[in-house]
Amino acid sequence: MTGDNNTNYSDNVTLTTSLGPTTSEDISYSGLTNSFTINSTGFPQTPDNLTATADNASVFLDWNPTASATSYNVYWDNVSGVDRNDNKTVGISTDNYTVNNLINGIAYYFKVDSLNSNGISALSNEVSAIPFDNSSSTSSDNLSLGEWAHWTLDDTSGSDNVSSRDLTVTGTPTIDNATWDLNENQWGEYELKSGESFDNDNISISIRFKAGSNISNYDSVLSSHNDTSTSGAFQVDYLNGDFRYYYNNNGSHPFITIKSSITKNNWYHYVITRNSSSSETKQYIDGALLNTSNISQFKLSRFRIGVNRTSGGGWIGNIDDVRIYNYVLSSDNVTSIYQLY
Repeated sequence: MTGDNNTNYSDNVTLTTSLGPTTSEDISYSGLTNSFTINSTGFPQTPDNLTATADNASVFLDWNPTASATSYNVYWDNVSGVDRNDNKTVGISTDNYTVNNLINGIAYYFKVDSLNSNGISALSNEVSAIPFDNSSSTSSDNLSLGEWAHWTLDDTSGSDNVSSRDLTVTGTPTIDNATWDLNENQWGEYELKSGESFDNDNISISIRFKAGSNISNYDSVLSSHNDTSTSGAFQVDYLNGDFRYYYNNNGSHPFITIKSSITKNNWYHYVITRNSSSSETKQYIDGALLNTSNISQFKLSRFRIGVNRTSGGGWIGNIDDVRIYNYVLSSDNVTSIYQLY
C-alpha cells in the first residue's frame, strides 16, 4: 500500500487496495479486492513560511498559522542546524513570537513546530537574523549595529570577522582546536586609528582564556597601551594565582582582583563593560558579575591580545574569541555569550 507524500491523511480516510494475480498467475484469485478504513491520528501540520526580522537585542518570528495546531514551540541557537535540544520557548498560542535578550551582532538561527493533543509536528524551515543596536547615534555605520570587532583566533592571521580591523600578529601562535595557544612570545595587536576612540565612549570586551601550567606573574590576556606611564592604561593579568585588572591612576598603580586562585589549564570567559558617562565598570567571569567599580581613568590606544603593556609579559596558555562592542552589554547579554561556549 502506498500514499502520496504531499497529501494530509488526517482523520478517517478510506483507502481501497486490490489483491490479485497478474495475468500469468492463478486465475482463481482474479478480481479479489478488499477495502478498509484507516483511523489515522490527526497530528498537526508543520508550520511553513517562517520569517525572522532582527531588532535591538531581539528577533521577531512570524509563520503561517496551522489550522490543527493548539500551540507552537520556538527553537534557536547561534549555529545552523537547530534541533529540539537547543534553546526553546514552548506553549506559544499565536503564530508569531519575539525572542528577546539576544546579543547584537551575533547570528541566530530559528525553527518552529506545532502541537495539538495528538502530538507534535516536524520542525519548520530554518531562518536566521542578526540583532542590532538600532539606538546607536552612528547607525549609518553598520559596524555600530553589532560587534565593533571580532577576532575569532581560529587561525594565525588575526583577521577581524566584522570589519577590516585585523590584528598585527607578533610571532606565530600555535593553533589548538581553533584557539591561540601562546608561549609568551606571540600576541596580536590592533592600534586605534584616527576617529576611533573609547576613552569617552561605552565599551564591552569579551574574551576566553586559559592559563597554562607555566604561566608567569604579569602575563596578560589583554592590555590597552604599550607603556605603563599613561594614566588610565590597563592590563588584565595573572599574579600569584589571581586574575586581576591592573591600571595607572594618575601615577599610582592600583589593581582589582577579579577572581582569586584561577585554575590552570581551565577555560574561563571574561567580560569587562564600561559606561563612559558614569565610569561604572563591571567585570564578569563565566557569566557571573564579580566586580563593579567606578574607574574614572580609562585610556585605550590599542587592543593588545596576549601581552601586557611592556611587551614583557606575554600570555602562556590559550586565548580565544575576542569580541569588542561599542555599547554596554547587559548581564543577560553576558550570560548569553558565555552560554555560546
